[in-house]
Amino acid sequence: MIARLSVAPPFVLSVPADAAFRIYEYEAAGYKVRFFPPARGPCMETQKHGGLTIDGVQACQCDIIRIDFIAERFKRTPEPLFDPPCEVIQSVLDSYVVRLRHVTGAPGIRPFQLGETSSEIIYLNDDETPLPQEQGSVRGRGRFVLCGSHNALTASMWDEVHSLPTDYVPPPWESLLLDATLSGVSSGNSIVLATTALEVFISHVLDGLATRRAQPNGLWEWINNRFDHEREPSLEEQYDVLLKVLTSHSLKEDRGLWQAFRDVKSARNSFVHEGIARIGKASEPVDPKTVRSLIHSAELVISKIREWLPDDMRWKQQDQKPEIRIWKRLLSPFH
Repeated sequence: MIARLSVAPPFVLSVPADAAFRIYEYEAAGYKVRFFPPARGPCMETQKHGGLTIDGVQACQCDIIRIDFIAERFKRTPEPLFDPPCEVIQSVLDSYVVRLRHVTGAPGIRPFQLGETSSEIIYLNDDETPLPQEQGSVRGRGRFVLCGSHNALTASMWDEVHSLPTDYVPPPWESLLLDATLSGVSSGNSIVLATTALEVFISHVLDGLATRRAQPNGLWEWINNRFDHEREPSLEEQYDVLLKVLTSHSLKEDRGLWQAFRDVKSARNSFVHEGIARIGKASEPVDPKTVRSLIHSAELVISKIREWLPDDMRWKQQDQKPEIRIWKRLLSPFH
C-alpha cells in the first residue's frame, strides 16, 4: 500500500520545465520511501512560465514536496491523524531539506515543522489506483495551515499609532525581540537575537541609571570598558550586582525569571560555539516551542526590570494584544 504525502514547504523551488528528474528510494523506519521531483500545487499550475529561466532554459516554480511511503498496510481509522507517524515523516523531511539546502546553497531553504504548513496523505493501492470506500476507514488525511503574517489592528491601536510623534523610534531591544519571533528565522538565530536584546537592554538601562548618581570621575567608564573584555562585568553580573547597586533590585529576586534568563544565555552560547542551540547539558536541541518560551521569558525579564526604573526612564509599553482566530470549513473528498 502507498501513503502519498504532499507537503507545501515554506519555500518555492524553481526547476527547468522539461528536465527529467530521477525518482529515488531508500528505507526509513521500516518504510520504503520514494522521492518524486518537486511538484506544482493548484495555484502554481495556473501561473504562466513567464520569463523564468535556469541556465538559459525555460523554468517553472514548484511549491509541493511529494513523497511516497510504502508498507504492507497503514492504519486508516480516523485516528491517529497520520500514518506513517508524524515523527517518521518529520525525520524524512528534515533529512531531505538539510541535504537540499546544502547542495543548492539557498538560505531560504530551511528545515520546517510538519505542523507549520499544509499537508495531506492519500492512501493508494500498490498500482497507484484509488482505494475503494470502506466503512470506518479513511482514504486520506490532511492538515490545512494558513500561511503568512496575520496581524490585528484595532481602532484604539490605530489611534495610538497616530498619537506617537512622527520621529518616534522604538527601543532597540523591542525591534530585536520582534525579529526573533519572525517566521522563517532559525531557532539558533532567534535565540541570538533574544540574547542580544537582553544585552542591549541592560547596557542602556545601567548607563542611564549610572548618569543619575554622583560617582568619581571615570569610574563607570573604567568598570565597563576594560582593555581585557573578560574583566568587564558579565551579563549575569549586570543583571545581578550592578542592577542591585543602581536600583536596589536584582533579577535573582525572581527565581523563575533568573533561571529563564540563564537558559536563554545557555542556548545562545551553545549555538554560537557548537552551531546547535541547547540548554545546559541537554543532548537534544531546543524545539520551536521552547524557543518561543525563551523569547517570551526575555520579554518578561525586560518588563520586570522596567518596574524598578524611575518613571522618566520607562518607555511606552504596548499592552494591546488582540486575539486572532481563523477557521476554514474543509470538505474532505477522502472518505
